[in-house]
Amino acid sequence: VMRISSVSKSVELVLRISPTDEDADRCFGASRNKWRQILSVARSKRMRVVGVATQTNDSGFATCMPALIRIREAYDLARECGHEIRFIDVGNSIVRNCLYESSHHERCSTIVEEVSDDEDQDE
Repeated sequence: VMRISSVSKSVELVLRISPTDEDADRCFGASRNKWRQILSVARSKRMRVVGVATQTNDSGFATCMPALIRIREAYDLARECGHEIRFIDVGNSIVRNCLYESSHHERCSTIVEEVSDDEDQDE
């Protein structure tokens, strides 16, 4: 955030989070313990975080569901820190293996629908 703000404060940012805390060390995104700091620094620099993204290379439900829960937590924290989140990027692995797999669709869709409902209430 600091490097980007030194170039331009009008750049819109995306908070890229790791799908699990274990993956944070492998360049998948920020670990949970860094989210608030990133969001707060962006806010203090008058920069807008407009999205939350994650990506998992694991095709199993055991990874997809926790990643969706983390997306929701990061989304809530970003809003709490004063950012207006316009989009969420969950990556194709999560969509393919979690949202469209019939046995898990209902549980995963609930998380996505809750975010959509939050957005509808803000309008």
